[in-house]
Amino acid sequence: MRSSSQWPCIINDLRREQSVSVRSLAIRTGVHRTRLGRFLNGKPSNFKISEIERLLSVFGYELEAIKRPDSEAA
Repeated sequence: MRSSSQWPCIINDLRREQSVSVRSLAIRTGVHRTRLGRFLNGKPSNFKISEIERLLSVFGYELEAIKRPDSEAA
C-alpha cells in the first residue's frame, strides 16, 4: 500500500500530465479548493480514502480493493 505522503505527488503528477488545474479539480470532486491545495502541498489535511478515490477518478483511475490472503474463509 502507498504511504499517505505519496498521494499528493501522484495526484500532482496526474494533474500536470492531463493539464488539470487545482481549481478545476476542486470543482470536479467537490473538495474545497483550500483543503485540496493543502493536501497537494503535503500539509496535514486528513483526506479520506473516498476523497482520494474521487481525485483519481477525474484522471481515469480507481483504487482497487485488495483482499488479504489471511482474511479468506477457510
